[in-house]
Amino acid sequence: MGDLNQFGGYNQSSMLHVRMCARPAMEKLLTHQCLPISASVCPNCGEVLSLPTYCDWCGENITPKHACAPRPLPHICGVQPAPARCLNCGEEPPVTRYCPTCGQALHVAHQCATTLPQVRRASPVHSCRALPVQHCPLCGVLKPALAFCDNCGVDITPQHVCAPGVELHVCPPYQVMPRRCPHCGDIMPALQHCARCGKNITPEHVCGEA
Repeated sequence: MGDLNQFGGYNQSSMLHVRMCARPAMEKLLTHQCLPISASVCPNCGEVLSLPTYCDWCGENITPKHACAPRPLPHICGVQPAPARCLNCGEEPPVTRYCPTCGQALHVAHQCATTLPQVRRASPVHSCRALPVQHCPLCGVLKPALAFCDNCGVDITPQHVCAPGVELHVCPPYQVMPRRCPHCGDIMPALQHCARCGKNITPEHVCGEA
């Protein structure tokens, strides 16, 4: 019974401890119900955005920033002129295709119908050029690999978008400092905010002298 003083009562520190332990029972909890939040889509890339998230202490919006994924460039092949017909057989030569990796033209040898099988020419073998993938000078991430239209050879490489940096959230100092009731001296309830909608749901303090 070290907490008893010479008059048979509890000392001041013990009484303060009892008041602190009983304090949560005197707080009125607020009933809170979030409204349903529907997911939205990015107007640029069409991906579903993350639902908003708020700090449960200060209520600041801490939703991760959205970065659009690389998309191929919008491309429509231009009007190609009609290929010249073969002067020997009158047929159109094969359509020229392009390598989707390096953009080089893939010519196919034309074979006349009157040519004997043993003298037909084989199409040239294609090997892509070594094209190194570059790093973004701002964020250092590898850029998307080059891509070319296999119909006309136009560069349709997806655009690179730097990912947003993750900012560390720190609550303002005045939000985390303990506050005491000016009437009864009890510590006021710590600030609480809903992590889904950001609404203040701090329990109501009931003064001990009320």
